[in-house]
Amino acid sequence: MLEVILAEAVVAPQVAAGCKLTGGSWRSAYDDVVVTDAARLDVDPFIPLAEVYDSEQVPWSAARRAAYANDQASPDTLIAVSATSNRSKADKGPAEWLSRTD
Repeated sequence: MLEVILAEAVVAPQVAAGCKLTGGSWRSAYDDVVVTDAARLDVDPFIPLAEVYDSEQVPWSAARRAAYANDQASPDTLIAVSATSNRSKADKGPAEWLSRTD
C-alpha cells in the first residue's frame, strides 16, 4: 500500500527504483511514535475487518472483504502505523484498543 504510506508521510520520502523508499517520517496514530524507516510501518484498517464484519452479522463475500481491506477512498479506512503497535492491537476495535493505552 505504497499510496497510503506516501499519503501519511509527515516528511515525504524519496521514491527510488522498485518503489524503494528512502528518508521520510511518519507519526503512528496508534502509539504517537515517529517512524523514520518505512519498513517499520504497517498499513492497517483503522476499524478492523473482523469488527466491521462481526457487527453487521451478515456474511460478506470475499470480494466485499477485499474491497474493505483495500479501500483507499476514505482517509479513515487505511492508515500507516508502527508495525509494533499494529501487531499489539491485532483485530481489536479502536475503542477497545485505545482505552488500554490511556
